[in-house]
Amino acid sequence: MKEYKISEKSARDYVGRFNGIIEKGIYKGENLTTTSMRKNIEKEYPNSISHYLLALER
Repeated sequence: MKEYKISEKSARDYVGRFNGIIEKGIYKGENLTTTSMRKNIEKEYPNSISHYLLALER
């Protein structure tokens, strides 16, 4: 896994996005990002797709 250097605020943003993905039932512990996960993120977060995909993939 690659490490990324980010600020505290960015880390909190990632945690918030990741928790939102879990709460919506989009992520259920899969090891890989699936097509259905991507589609659900596009549907739930249309204005922030790239941010939520990064939170999931990183």
